[in-house]
Amino acid sequence: RESLEIACVDRFIENADAEDIRKIEENLQQCLRLDASYHTGEISAKDAQVEFLLLDSGFHQLIVEGTHCGAIIEHSKRWNMQLQTHVLFLKCSQINHFPEIAMVVKQHDAILTALKLRWGSAAREFLRCHIAFKKLPQPEYPERTKAAASEGEEK
Repeated sequence: RESLEIACVDRFIENADAEDIRKIEENLQQCLRLDASYHTGEISAKDAQVEFLLLDSGFHQLIVEGTHCGAIIEHSKRWNMQLQTHVLFLKCSQINHFPEIAMVVKQHDAILTALKLRWGSAAREFLRCHIAFKKLPQPEYPERTKAAASEGEEK
């Protein structure tokens, strides 16, 4: 999965349009609404986790679709089928752990921001960390890097 998604970053940056970005932003809003519903008791932990897994999968699928590359989209359908099997298992089992949706949404937002800025290296690193459940690194923004380089030349 990681290899497929990392490969999608450059294609997404090249081919995605405003509608692709809008769909991802809507997915993030749905995650936030789900988180609020869970914390107010409107939805059970089990139902929230199942719904969240589907939204999380949808986020990743929207990146794939934003590549507008038929071969990549077709290949991604295989791991989506595996996820659906996992979701079915969760529906039938007891769930004792619920992910922190807000934290995952922050990761998704960081990935989307990097994609919108066409900053491939940051988007790839954020995706790697997200998929591996690692904390996202603090990015060294290009403006800071240029300023730091200029200061170094002056010294």
